[in-house]
Amino acid sequence: MALNENQLFKKIIKNFSSGKPSEQERILQVECAGKNPLETILEVDGITKEGFGVLLSNDFFIDLNSRNLRKYLEPLKWKRINTKKQAQEEKTDPYTLFRGAINKLQRDNLYAGTGWRGISDKKNKNFWLYSLIEGWELFEIAGKLIKTNRYDLPDEMKSHSKDEIARISREISKITDKRIDLRKEIMKKGGIRTGCVPSRSKEGKFYDDLKVEKLPVKFYKIPSDFYYSTWFDLASKHSCKEKQMFITYLRSREEFFCAHDIAFMIACHSQDYKYHKDPYLVFTPFPRPTEGLIDNNARYRKRVFKRVEGKIVPINKIEREQLLFLTVQSGQQAKIF
Repeated sequence: MALNENQLFKKIIKNFSSGKPSEQERILQVECAGKNPLETILEVDGITKEGFGVLLSNDFFIDLNSRNLRKYLEPLKWKRINTKKQAQEEKTDPYTLFRGAINKLQRDNLYAGTGWRGISDKKNKNFWLYSLIEGWELFEIAGKLIKTNRYDLPDEMKSHSKDEIARISREISKITDKRIDLRKEIMKKGGIRTGCVPSRSKEGKFYDDLKVEKLPVKFYKIPSDFYYSTWFDLASKHSCKEKQMFITYLRSREEFFCAHDIAFMIACHSQDYKYHKDPYLVFTPFPRPTEGLIDNNARYRKRVFKRVEGKIVPINKIEREQLLFLTVQSGQQAKIF
């Protein structure tokens, strides 16, 4: 039986909530002793499955300080593509670049986030592994609550209000009035989607400011290779606490795609194919992570703790991101997707 909106929100909040010490049958306290946190967690992996939590000493992680994070943590960078011509000639897709970057992971480096560099806007585009995981989880749990609107197809203008038609007209009138040329220019410019995504922490709350531009779209009957270069300049206008944290602690002048952005784009891609939309979103740069990585993220969110000012609390998102990368580097979960 299909769940209603209230039931879906309860399921979302339960899934994404952090663990509590009181929920654990027992919490095993461990010291650093020259080991990295992942090795310690893996040593007690058998008992964590039985309801045991892990309390890490404070020296496992770098202090949550913007200077320290910029100094010690680096993003996993994808291969640089310099021109649109190069991207189109090489038929460059995000999955190939992502896999190439994973294969070059340095075992001793500390990572936070991954991504690519835009071709036209020259901006670094970032997302974190936990955002990738939770974006997919949000879509799979509550994709029916994600609403999308398309502003890249003139045929659909009649279904909008006069104000919306005027707004869309201002965008497409800058291109051309010729239908076939308009479609080619839309593919060259990239698709635009707006909509809303449910919150992961507050019941009944929606982020209704989602707007994504430069989406790699294609019309079914028109040959095109524009989408191989368009996706590099992907941009999002959405704002949330996760993005604010990224700006505050890491890189303020770069693009960051949060779990809401990722869930939204996955929904757009899914709906385009399900309803045979034209133009359709060819792909997103956000592949579905492996079940192993999803399970590890849930374990780190629910069962791994630290002590702050005398209280036992869950590790924060940046610390969880480090553990996810250590998981991949260790070979315990060799694949991200």
